[in-house]
Amino acid sequence: MNDFKFSGAMVGENFNNHVKEQLPFYEMVTNAVTMIVRNYLSENGLVYDIGASTGNITANIKELALSRNAKVESIERSEEMAKSWNGYGILHTANAADFDYKNFDVCVCFLVLMFLSVEERSNLLLN
Repeated sequence: MNDFKFSGAMVGENFNNHVKEQLPFYEMVTNAVTMIVRNYLSENGLVYDIGASTGNITANIKELALSRNAKVESIERSEEMAKSWNGYGILHTANAADFDYKNFDVCVCFLVLMFLSVEERSNLLLN
């Protein structure tokens, strides 16, 4: 999996189509993640979406974040993928392992950890 790159034909609308084709449960799980966020996001809270791709998670939690006056920040390391981001909140084009995190209520790592080496995963989760 480490050889997979989010570039070229794998970004933008092509990415969304690819994911929906390869993972028929994608929308259902996106909705499940939204329900989990609903249970942990406090008023004036902060959500991070790591590996944001095109922004489906933050787009899905927009109304929730607005109703709770919460901040939403996405992190996507692929500059090419970040150009296709259509989420809600702030997008940082950065390596999540090197990011300077603030205290947060929820951190979403939706379908991202499998693309990191075991060492990168450990460093990110222990960060």
